[in-house]
Amino acid sequence: LSYLMGRLLVKIKDIGLVNIVAGKRIVPELLQKDVNPEIIFSAFWNIYGKPDKYQKTKEELKKVRIKLGKSGASRKAAVSILKIL
Repeated sequence: LSYLMGRLLVKIKDIGLVNIVAGKRIVPELLQKDVNPEIIFSAFWNIYGKPDKYQKTKEELKKVRIKLGKSGASRKAAVSILKIL
């Protein structure tokens, strides 16, 4: 219910914190209706099973970590989210 309400109120493409902070889709977002073992494995293997894509994903995740910094990550994440709302 909260998911549906959130989707109606907020018009953003991604809802995962990593993707929001990055400003682009880095990791797959599997939402309620999309979650079953096969789909989860497929999403995992689509990254982990492809060395180039796996390396690129790691690099993008490092950029997110740097962007959030060592302290105050929650506050910085909230600021990033508020900027796009």
